[in-house]
Amino acid sequence: MNYPKIIALLSLTVLSAGLKCRNEDPPPAFPPVTQTGAGTFACKVDGKEWVAHLNFLGGGRPPEAIFIGGRLNINANRPMDSGGQKFYLMLDSVGTTGRYLTSFGSNPLPHIAGWYSPGKSSRSTFVTDSLHRGHITISRLDTAARIVAGTFEFEVGTSVTTDSGTVVAGPVTHQVTEGRFDLTFD
Repeated sequence: MNYPKIIALLSLTVLSAGLKCRNEDPPPAFPPVTQTGAGTFACKVDGKEWVAHLNFLGGGRPPEAIFIGGRLNINANRPMDSGGQKFYLMLDSVGTTGRYLTSFGSNPLPHIAGWYSPGKSSRSTFVTDSLHRGHITISRLDTAARIVAGTFEFEVGTSVTTDSGTVVAGPVTHQVTEGRFDLTFD
């Protein structure tokens, strides 16, 4: 018998079956609003569900929150097989729960912002600014249990600042609604 050929054939069969299963995995369910550190991030972009997730072969990483010195950054993405899309929520000064309006600060970066990248299908990024607004609500900020949870809604778009300093909206916007996150932080 030719054992190397049989082993190679069996290996290819098992590998292709594994890849076929990966492609048939259902997308993750749209999670409920929770405050337990469940590790979830989801929203609707232009009415379509967007759930952060990762998978073994498609890449990605779980959503994460970083809270240092009152600054909160939340990063969420979907793997390359979902387009490599990303979301960032940034709040420069968070001390308690509450509703924070997205704004365009006097420094080069917004004080409170939402940022969305549609991934490989687009080279554009879309942000909140003085023309594209919304809010991020922190419903739990527990520094002992290291949990942050909340909701968000905003419009993101492209903007251009003219030579005279006027901010002009770009042609494309996205509506981000029913956003929710429930994460632990380092």
